[in-house]
Amino acid sequence: MIAMHERLGILAAMVGAVALSSPAYADPVQEAEKARLQLEMKRYAERGAWAGVTRSYNKLVALTDVVLSPDDHLLGFEAARKVGDTAAALERLRAASALESRDDVELEISNITSFYGPVKIVGHPRRRPLFTRPSPPFDTNQKASVAFAKERVEASGSFEGWLPMGAYAVGDVSFTVEAAAEQLVVNVKKAKSAVPSTAVAATDGLETDGPGPKTELTSGSTGAVGAGYQEADGAVLYWGPVALLGPSGGYFPEPGPGTSGSFGPEGSVAPSSLVGAGLDLKAGVELGFTRLFAVAGGVGFTGSWSAEDFGNRGSIWADAVLRPGDLRITLGGLFGVTQESATGIASWIPRTNDADPRSSDSVAYRGVSYGPGVSAGIGYGIFPVSSGLQASIGATGAWQAGPRSQVTFGLHLGIVPTVPRFK
Repeated sequence: MIAMHERLGILAAMVGAVALSSPAYADPVQEAEKARLQLEMKRYAERGAWAGVTRSYNKLVALTDVVLSPDDHLLGFEAARKVGDTAAALERLRAASALESRDDVELEISNITSFYGPVKIVGHPRRRPLFTRPSPPFDTNQKASVAFAKERVEASGSFEGWLPMGAYAVGDVSFTVEAAAEQLVVNVKKAKSAVPSTAVAATDGLETDGPGPKTELTSGSTGAVGAGYQEADGAVLYWGPVALLGPSGGYFPEPGPGTSGSFGPEGSVAPSSLVGAGLDLKAGVELGFTRLFAVAGGVGFTGSWSAEDFGNRGSIWADAVLRPGDLRITLGGLFGVTQESATGIASWIPRTNDADPRSSDSVAYRGVSYGPGVSAGIGYGIFPVSSGLQASIGATGAWQAGPRSQVTFGLHLGIVPTVPRFK
């Protein structure tokens, strides 16, 4: 027989295992965030703000230590269906079905897989094709699905998702979607003459051995820019304003011996170091040449203030910009003109004559310095503010040469252009 203390030990272990697996022992911070996002989703849904529902749902599924309910996924499904994102709608239905088998969920999954087909349209972002369905569907959800695909194709050149069964035209390609598990791949990167589908597949480098994706192509080209394409873009893919504002800090080290400058009533002096905090502002324009690379330039102001002294720099700046995803990484140069004040003199100057203002630690010196510099920064887009702009948070740092060099840094909140891409 099992001794009493052994039984109690086994019972305690079982209770502990159940308790640790219970949601009550989940991360309380993530549980609180889950409850907040669930409430936020419901409020957005009540107002018909489906883009807001989608944002909250994406944040909800990104939580790692919480368990979602089928209703969470179904509300996400409803948002995706309303905007026409059928691929996301199907994914969320399947997530709900994996948690709980329900007839209404299985019916919705069947409605999509029976009347829609998976499609991938591969185009060029600078020569974006037009997208049409000659016979529009009557069903409201199918209309939304077609409109969703049209928006993405004509804005980005490409699309991957699900479309209602029927005939379509994109660029100089005509194709038909059927309800099937195989994905239909349509390549419209280059306009072609009319050729058989098998030859097109070989030309495009698509594998045709055995079952798999298929490509159908007919020609609608009427010149360098085909009738089924938008006007080809120029060198600039996108452009927009850059406006960043936030707190800053600065360090202005004392110049070394022999450094020339314009400080002081008697010409060249060497003032003491300045450490201060203030305000940083950048304003300009960004020009994007690809979805990854852009350039930006404009004007800026950085203020560094202490109890007695200050350094106010106005500058012109130019940056190379990388835009991977929602990140914005900058590296560039600047030329700044700084009005400075400093109390006292550099530490290496002998304190031998208190009557000499240039050897006094209490006299305030003022002047102007200027010189080139370098800057770098990183930011992250947090939410869209319009169709072409997004809010951004980030940080920057800069170094400027001159009679007294400057090291500054800042934290920013502002707006930057949105790169025209779809996730």
